[in-house]
Amino acid sequence: MKNTKRYGFLPALWAACLTVFLVVMGTGLPPAAEAAPDSPDRQVLKCYEEGRVLYCEPDRLEELIAQAGTTPTRIEIGNGTETLLTKTIVIPAGADIELVDTDIVAWSSGTRIIRDDGDFTGSLLKVEKGAKLTLSDGTGNGEGITIDSRAQYENVVKGSSFSPTILVEGELVMNAGTITGARKMSSGGEGAVTIKGRDAKFTLNDGKITDNQRKGGQFGAANVALTDGATMVMNGGEISKGQSDYSPYAYGEAGGIGVFSGAHLTINGGTLTENTGWAGNINVSHWLNESNVKPGDDTSDTRSTLVFNDGEISWGKAAFAGGGIDIFGNADVTMNGGIITNNQAANGGGVNAMDMYINGHPRTYQEIDSDGSRWTKEHFGEAKPAEWTKISPARFVMNGGSVVRNSATRTGGGINVISNAVNLNAGLIEGNSADDQGGGIYVATKSYTAHFKDTLVTENSATDGGFVAVGGGVWLCPTGSMLIHVTNGVAVFDNETPTTATDHHWGDDIA
Repeated sequence: MKNTKRYGFLPALWAACLTVFLVVMGTGLPPAAEAAPDSPDRQVLKCYEEGRVLYCEPDRLEELIAQAGTTPTRIEIGNGTETLLTKTIVIPAGADIELVDTDIVAWSSGTRIIRDDGDFTGSLLKVEKGAKLTLSDGTGNGEGITIDSRAQYENVVKGSSFSPTILVEGELVMNAGTITGARKMSSGGEGAVTIKGRDAKFTLNDGKITDNQRKGGQFGAANVALTDGATMVMNGGEISKGQSDYSPYAYGEAGGIGVFSGAHLTINGGTLTENTGWAGNINVSHWLNESNVKPGDDTSDTRSTLVFNDGEISWGKAAFAGGGIDIFGNADVTMNGGIITNNQAANGGGVNAMDMYINGHPRTYQEIDSDGSRWTKEHFGEAKPAEWTKISPARFVMNGGSVVRNSATRTGGGINVISNAVNLNAGLIEGNSADDQGGGIYVATKSYTAHFKDTLVTENSATDGGFVAVGGGVWLCPTGSMLIHVTNGVAVFDNETPTTATDHHWGDDIA
């Protein structure tokens, strides 16, 4: 068909209430990620004929990519036109292609690469291993190219399941543009933009990835999925309005960014906002199969990581936990700066850290074995939380930044701690709220220890959930013990719990 021009887990865990130890200590600050290198000089090819053929045919675009070979090349696509795809455009190994919009029609609309009407459900763009694709602005107005999957238009775009809009096994750099319109994705480790493999890298400097959705599945992400050792550096731009399955049983599903299976994310700037799912804005996770792990094994190879240096993570919503950031299993998150604000979840409105060592009984709320406790008993003959932390830490280290104005319908409005590797070394935790326990911070069960140093916890609240309201600042259980070594100071003050709760009211600052 000739293309034509167009214009235009287990929720009871957090209720468990046994002995918790609060230890004050800290770690050092990791180095910030390096800035992206400058773009190389490029030859320029035009995917249009001035005064004659203004739109960019897919076949012509493929010809130009082939013509470029291994020479760094900029391909210009005219404004006011739509390149209609019925097949995947491949950036082959060895190629270094930059796609830009350019003004060829006065007072016209932007440049678009879109899925054509019909039954094509594959990726619009694929970047092979050893290839590089850059999306930039060629007009000077900063708009760039819109890449639209159009899967929301079910009356004309047919299909029950769609592939990622852009699949990257090489390198993608986004300096401008918008990626939108993905729907009906369900495979694990996939999102609208999927970065897959140890040689795959995504750098987001500017532009927007927004309004992409998944229809189900587990351990996927609506907007961006990083998997199998892939890396991403976010220096700017926006990732927003992604929707994954909003269910407490849709394990691992994230609305914004999913960091899976040993992938690595660094955020130096930009905004993640209004993403929803099992986890909200970001899920950093790898669920180990404990039957395949032995004491002394190095699990760092599959450990998913995030370093948050600056930027904003806001207005996320999680059905399970972690409206801002969820840290699940063999995962490691370091926060050096930035703000996590106005996120909401059942547990851990701002941040949730969960290592899968212990679960809670759904009725008695007592500890029951989970992956970690079963594993340590099998290999050591007894429960040893520290041994499990070595292989599946769910680590959260806060060296700076702010966790403010987040909320939880159950526990941990600011930070929910179900891990022995949470170190709050510095930063502000303020104005968070929980309907039940731990407006600022919640620490679950006697098996867990939280570590605090140079941290300000203030003006948080356990709001009236109608039954209990305990631990406005920090919730440790009424019978818990605290071991505190304060050298640089920890401030916990001006937190509150309401006296209107019908059953219990304990501990404005610490309970």
